[in-house]
Amino acid sequence: MSTVIASVAENLKKRLPGCTIKIDEPLAKSGLWHVDVRRGENAVVLQWSPQKGFGVSADPNPGFGEGPHEVYEEAKEALDRVVHLIETGEATRPPQEAMLSALRTLLGVSQEDLAARLKMRQANVSRLERQTDMKISTLLKFMRAMGADLELIARVGDGQVKLTQFQSGKEMPAGRRARRQATHSKGSSSRHS
Repeated sequence: MSTVIASVAENLKKRLPGCTIKIDEPLAKSGLWHVDVRRGENAVVLQWSPQKGFGVSADPNPGFGEGPHEVYEEAKEALDRVVHLIETGEATRPPQEAMLSALRTLLGVSQEDLAARLKMRQANVSRLERQTDMKISTLLKFMRAMGADLELIARVGDGQVKLTQFQSGKEMPAGRRARRQATHSKGSSSRHS
């Protein structure tokens, strides 16, 4: 058994006396572990793999293969959430889908207001909302101007991975930045020779 899963199960037993914990090992070594936690009518599924982190779902009508509703990088965050869900009986919700214009409307922001916040014309906001391809930095500015955050999630098999390199304030590690600059410098000097 994985030491991470053993630790998770032990922690849950201490924090949730009387709960039933069932562990399903993955078929492949790099697959997803599933930990079913139940106390009375309340049930939560915790998924884990070293590559994908921790997924949490508490849904009375689960869909087969839809992936976790919430994803956490740290075990403590995931465990705290599982404990809360078991104790309260709350359900998680799968991620919702929306086009940019619908999200803007849902947040109560007009195109004119958004244009002023982005310091661009309203026609440009309208064009951006209809685009199917844009830079991540543009999308991030758009989200921030509406008062929303942006998370990029990659679906891998039946799990999810949160991509963190595009978050604001996250810089590329110095070693990778130096290698990247050196690679670009070599590439540009060889093109000009």
